[in-house]
Parts: sequence; C-alpha cells; structure tokens
Amino acid sequence: MNILYSVMADGWGGLEKYPLTIYEELLKKGNNIYILTVNGSRLHQECMKRGIKVFVVDKIKKIDLKTIKYIKKLILELKIDVIHSNTTRELYNFYFALIGNKNIKYFITYHIGVPNHKEILHKILYKRVNKIIAINSREKNLMLENIPILNNKIELLYNGVDLKRFDRKKVELKNIREQFGIPEQGLLITGIGNLSDGKGISEFIDAAKIICDKYKNIYFLWIGEATYTKNKKALEEAKETIKNYEIDKNVYMAGYRNDIPEILKESDIFTLPAYGESFGIVYIEAMAMELPVIGCNSGGVPELIKDGKNGFLAEPRSAKSLANQFEKYIKNSELIKKHGKIGKEISERFSMKSHVEKLIKIYEG
Repeated sequence: MNILYSVMADGWGGLEKYPLTIYEELLKKGNNIYILTVNGSRLHQECMKRGIKVFVVDKIKKIDLKTIKYIKKLILELKIDVIHSNTTRELYNFYFALIGNKNIKYFITYHIGVPNHKEILHKILYKRVNKIIAINSREKNLMLENIPILNNKIELLYNGVDLKRFDRKKVELKNIREQFGIPEQGLLITGIGNLSDGKGISEFIDAAKIICDKYKNIYFLWIGEATYTKNKKALEEAKETIKNYEIDKNVYMAGYRNDIPEILKESDIFTLPAYGESFGIVYIEAMAMELPVIGCNSGGVPELIKDGKNGFLAEPRSAKSLANQFEKYIKNSELIKKHGKIGKEISERFSMKSHVEKLIKIYEG
C-alpha cells in the first residue's frame, strides 16, 4: 500500500512522533510511507534527518485551497491508497481533496481528546471517513456520543511500543546517575514528558518538595523540553521554582534526552502526572523496563495503570495526592519490584509489531 500520514501539528509529543514510531514496521511489510506535515516543524526536521519522504504545507488552516490542491497533487503523483490523518483540523481539507477519489481510504486518529462534532456539517464530512481509530476505550465511547459516525466505523487500537528497545536486560548502563550527582543508593523517581500545559510538571515539583521535606536520599529527575512557543520558558521557570524551594540538590530538570531506555534502567519509579493523557506511550516504555508507574486517575491512563497492581493513580492536579503515591513505594520497597514485574507482563500486550499488524488489518478491512 501507498500510505500518506498527515500530522498538522508543530509540537513534539506522541501525536507528532506517531508516524515515525510505526514507520519501520510498515516498511517491513512492503508498504510505501509518506508524511505530510507543517513546514519547519520538528516532525519535518526529523523526517529530513532520517531520509523519510516528507511533504510540507506552510499553514495550519481548517479549509485552505492551496493545501487542498497540494493534497490532490500528492494523491495523484504518489498513487496513494490510504490516507491517515491525526488531528481534527485535517478533516476539512481532506474531505475536499478526496472529492473524485472514492477508491482512496481515509482514516483518522484523534490522539488528544475527542472533538465535539455534532453539527450538520460534520455529518457530511464524516461520511467520507472509512474508520476512526480510538486509542483507548473511554475515548471510543466519547466518540459515539460526540461524533456523527456509526459504531462499526470506530476501531479501538492501543498504541504500540518498540519492546526490543525497552528491554532492561539488553540496555547498557551509562552512569546516568553520575551525570546528575545522584548516589547509587538513592531512590530515583523519574518523570518524562514535554513541558506543555497538562503534563503535571508543577505537581511533580510540588510533590517532590513535600517528599524532600520528609525524607532523605530521595531524588527526582524530569526529562522533557518545551515544545510549543508559548511554553518556551517552562524549563527555566521549573528550575527557578526548584531553586526557590531549596530542593535543587535532589530535583533535576534534564531537558530533552534521547537515551530514555538508559535513564529508565537507572530509575526506581516512573511518573507522568498528566491531567488527561489519552494513552501515554511512556507508561508502557517504563513498564517494559520493569518500573512501577504512577499516573493520574484521568483520561486513558487507568486502562494502563491498575491501581495497586502495577502502579498507583493520583488525583489530577493534586501534588499532595501525587506525593502520597510516592510515599507508598518509599515506605515499602518490596512493592517497587512486585509492581515492576507485573508491569513488565502488561507491557508485552503493547508491542509495535502487534500494533502495526492490527493497523494494517484496519486499512485492508
């Protein structure tokens, strides 16, 4: 199949990374993959680095005649069989670009929440959609309530993870702790997420303050950068808060890193206290590395974290609740190993190979 993935977003989170995560597996199965994104975006840059065939548009508009003409041209020149878009704003342009191209299948995944599309206009637009892919069961139910599309046109497909990359036994030690001055005997709680609104970084720091005031030898590390212009000062602001709290010898903001498996191997506990994460691939990556995971009781996270089994769920936007979950492991180190082992077993259900196989079946169905 000739597949065109469209991502009209300029951040650098799971949404933007999705086509890259499935790229290799799709190629192995004989597909040709093309990516359409925003000119100058991080996804555009990454595709250029990796030699992936990428096409760009200059603007992100719901309806743009120039974009519609460009998509029509790509469809013809690349002999596209399947189009898979990944944001709400792409629906309009693809609807008009696909007029006269009935044989091309059109799929949508909404990675960040479910839009409210009950208007008459959307009833018309969604008739052109072959399937919508939900990344958790909660959002599948919300789609039935908020999108004018039949139940049999919604597919539940959890995201996948490259489990070979996140294999604790194969990942080498790289003295990550030494880089930050974290002692080997210290308990290290690691968070990973971009510094955008909703990832829970302020709660992470406030909870770290609560813990550092009560316990010694507990350390916190956050991996992630500001990926949107409006958040460009987030890293500096977080570091300033940590300094003002006088916990800068125990809490570290590392910015962007590409050695995530190595960092997780030297960590004891993983957390991402995001307010409404739809899925959260990093939870699966951490579980694959045999770490217990702490998230919030919101979004699709409860489908990954079974409270008290492979991790704990905190209340959203509550540093106190988050600190309470940290304490459960601080007070009972045996739970760390127990939950990590169970998490490893759960992670095996989310392999990238399995995800792509199911995705292809959806395309072919």
